[in-house]
Amino acid sequence: MVLLNSDDPQGICYVETKNLDGETNMKHKMANKKILEIIKEGEDLKNFVADISCQAPNEFLYKFEGKLNFNPPNSEFDSTGKSLNKDSVPLDANQILLRGSSLRNTEYVYGVVVYTGHESKIMKNSPDSRYKTSKIEQLTNRFIVYTFIFQVVICLFASIYSTIWAKTYRDSTEQYLAWSLDTGVIANNVVVNFLVTFASWLLIFCDFVPISLLVTLEIVKFIQAQFINWDHTIFDETKDMPTKAQSSNLNEELGQVEYIFSDKTGTLTQNVMEFKKMVIGSISYGLSEKDLKHEEGDEEEESKQDLSPQDSNPEITNVNFYDPKFYKDFNDPSCENLSMIKSFLLHLALCHTVIIEKKEKNGETKLLYNASSPDELALVNAARYFGYFFKQRDSENNIILELPDGTEEKYQLLNVIEFDSTRKRMSVIVRMPNGEIKVLCKGADSIIEQRLKDNTNIPETTSYLQNYASEGLRTLLLAEKTIDEEEYQEWNKEYEQACLSTENRDQKIAAISEKIEWEFELIGATAIEDKLQDEVADTISILKEAGIKIWVLTGDKIETAINIGYSCKVLSNDMDQYIVDDIITSDIDARLASINIEFEQSEARSHGLIVAGDSLLKITNNSDLCKEFQELADKMKVVIACRVSPKQKAEIVQLVKDRYPKKTTLSIGDGANDVNMITTADIGVGISGLEGQQAARASDYAIGQFKFLKTLLLVHGRECNRRNAYVVGYMFYKNMLFVLCIFWFGIVSAFSGLTIYEQWLYLFYNVVFTAFPIMWFAVFDYEYPKKELAQDPKYYIYIVKKSLSLGKFFRWIFFALWQSMLFCVLAFFPFEQQGGSFWMEGNFVYLGVVMIVNIKILTDTNNHTIISILLFLMSIFLFLAGTVVINFLTMSDLYGVLENTLTSLELYLILILFMLAVAQIDIGLNYINRLIRLRFIIFVQKVQTRFNRRKTFDHQNLQNSKKIHTGFAFSQEPGNAPQVVERVKKNSIKLNPFVNPKSVGYCDFQGEF
Repeated sequence: MVLLNSDDPQGICYVETKNLDGETNMKHKMANKKILEIIKEGEDLKNFVADISCQAPNEFLYKFEGKLNFNPPNSEFDSTGKSLNKDSVPLDANQILLRGSSLRNTEYVYGVVVYTGHESKIMKNSPDSRYKTSKIEQLTNRFIVYTFIFQVVICLFASIYSTIWAKTYRDSTEQYLAWSLDTGVIANNVVVNFLVTFASWLLIFCDFVPISLLVTLEIVKFIQAQFINWDHTIFDETKDMPTKAQSSNLNEELGQVEYIFSDKTGTLTQNVMEFKKMVIGSISYGLSEKDLKHEEGDEEEESKQDLSPQDSNPEITNVNFYDPKFYKDFNDPSCENLSMIKSFLLHLALCHTVIIEKKEKNGETKLLYNASSPDELALVNAARYFGYFFKQRDSENNIILELPDGTEEKYQLLNVIEFDSTRKRMSVIVRMPNGEIKVLCKGADSIIEQRLKDNTNIPETTSYLQNYASEGLRTLLLAEKTIDEEEYQEWNKEYEQACLSTENRDQKIAAISEKIEWEFELIGATAIEDKLQDEVADTISILKEAGIKIWVLTGDKIETAINIGYSCKVLSNDMDQYIVDDIITSDIDARLASINIEFEQSEARSHGLIVAGDSLLKITNNSDLCKEFQELADKMKVVIACRVSPKQKAEIVQLVKDRYPKKTTLSIGDGANDVNMITTADIGVGISGLEGQQAARASDYAIGQFKFLKTLLLVHGRECNRRNAYVVGYMFYKNMLFVLCIFWFGIVSAFSGLTIYEQWLYLFYNVVFTAFPIMWFAVFDYEYPKKELAQDPKYYIYIVKKSLSLGKFFRWIFFALWQSMLFCVLAFFPFEQQGGSFWMEGNFVYLGVVMIVNIKILTDTNNHTIISILLFLMSIFLFLAGTVVINFLTMSDLYGVLENTLTSLELYLILILFMLAVAQIDIGLNYINRLIRLRFIIFVQKVQTRFNRRKTFDHQNLQNSKKIHTGFAFSQEPGNAPQVVERVKKNSIKLNPFVNPKSVGYCDFQGEF
């Protein structure tokens, strides 16, 4: 919707776009000034005639180009009614309110809709839903095809053999097969005989493809999902929310993840800034949790309550500060650092663009701070926490402060020089109550240090900043200087002329600002904690050790994303970083080429790539650039994509999936803007957070906190992957073992299609005799203790590389072939010698198969319980019980067979010998497999040890040669406080005798917002 006006006199409204880009801080939108003069209230819309021409519907959230053509008041018209003096104004993203955003701190707006329904940008960024299947499911489908082909080949062989044998030995077998009695077509036609025999073998081998596998897997996965839901270790007590497995068919896929794509705000961070520490003069104030452990609890708490009365004020948020030494110095009139402390706190209360909103609640008026970034909110609240209460801005933009002694003072705000990503600082020029003019500046240490005059506090402050950075805190340097009236008026004249410029306004303002932002005196530094979700850093560290590549996809700007990257250990000081933020295709190509050269020359062991959303847009639209980017990203351990739209997030995930179709990707987010990448990835994990339930509802697995991802992958994912892969191979194995015995019997029965299993017992093989032990294994078996799996990522590396594969499938088939062949040879030989019934042979073989497959699962189970042993014994007992019942049914083919079978000593010996042989071979193979696995794990440990040693060595070298990263606490964009900046400019121009007031009405400040 195009914004025409709002309840604000300047046509400004504030929106929250967390459903679009995940950002919870407010963004401003501003109507065009020419339109404001025409549409002042709702009634004016009746007579407003206009048309809008704009670009076609597209998915770009941060871009809009259009033009509004309208008839100005008192327009003249020709004879056809066409306006003779039609006017037009440009439209851009600053005048567009997107569907999906929420209006904040604004009572109403007037606007005209330009995109509706599926043409809106949020719908353009919504992908089509798709059905997800796990890699094991896909492999299983392939195995079914291979098995069916194998079945057809065997049936063809048996049919051909049977047909040739019947034709060859027809006369010699007449006396007992009585071929002459059959005078039908089958007996006399070779082709028909072949087709009938082939169809018979197909029916006999119908269990070759284990239909029970699909049923068993579905039951097992459902139960596994329930155990994930019931796991108390991933239950979020703060939200009273268990982990929810909403797509049980992806359980095993959790154990194969190689790429994680994560949102930042609300997923890695809480988007809550807390003021933690500060440097004033040459003294550092603020104790960390580590420092507090050395303090005496009761005495310190009492002193805290006595010295910090603001602690009892629940309205003050975003402050988590404690240091008795500061309160002592602050309340000591003789303290040498007191003047610096007052200057520091005054700086916090004045240098900002926070807007105050008054709200009535229960008959009381409460003041609410609205800031364009949570960083500024934390600093202003810190000033209030220490007694410097920012109360209001009056109509002339004077700042009213309440001081610790209860008095109020007025400070005239003369100019605001806003922050942007190039300047990395902001400044305000303030006239103090005593008439002095001060320039207050805050910004990144690397920028402010260059603008300081000689100051003895710089080395101490720098040292403190290094310590703060090592704790993951985001820092700012605070500086100030005093200027005289003449210097200010001369500078302000140039500044106002730059503001009125219609060409290259931003560059001119930046150049003029440089002139006054020098020769500062250092006041101190602040340290703000961008609160991470619990255990985020440790979780990411373990996931990286497990061989998983982390990609962070965020709507934040580059500086903010890098700061968070350091806080959550995605980035580190010993990692080389490469930034791609160009927007011209040729520049991007050159930048990628230069990064490749830098990478080859780098001595660092790990590398990180940071890429901007505009650059990504060009990359994805250019096949050559896309290929070059993918090759570069492969070399990186970490990739951070900034300023990306929801659709771009999905495109990045798809980019990796297309390049590595056999690798599993996982996306995790907490907002509606993350739904696209959640549905695109192989596995989608949604966090139920402050941004709503959209991500959780669209996900395959919903969790309460990011830290639960570690248990979900390393414990549940690994074990589900291992067990389900085993289930697939085992089900093919046991069915082939069962059916191949009929094939081997065909050798002695001329492949006539004669079966050796009793038809009623045959039906219960998959349903009763072999069903329960494998289901118990698939649900309850753990190779290692859960705690050990969660803490040691090397087990995850092994299972990802050694899961189900074509080679393992053929190994299962080989086991079924040699075991069935060996047992049939041992079983058929004594019966042939004794002249027993083939039903005896079949029943004995059936018993042997049931025992073999159950012993197999018994020896492969890692942790036995009474129940697992009972299920094993119950399976064999049920077969014996079924045989006894069938034996006494006169209609059964086994009637009277059991007695002869049980009285044969040779069969007992053969059975025991074979069971021992199979068990010993399985135990031996398991031992070899474990030995190989152990060697692999030891190899991984050695590699990690060498890497950690090299990492420590590199880190020590870097500490000597490279400065530790100190993230600066700014996350807003320029122009995010127009109510403050615009008013300051107007007042300044009004008071400036060098500027023609008439020219102000024709000046368009739109380009600056």
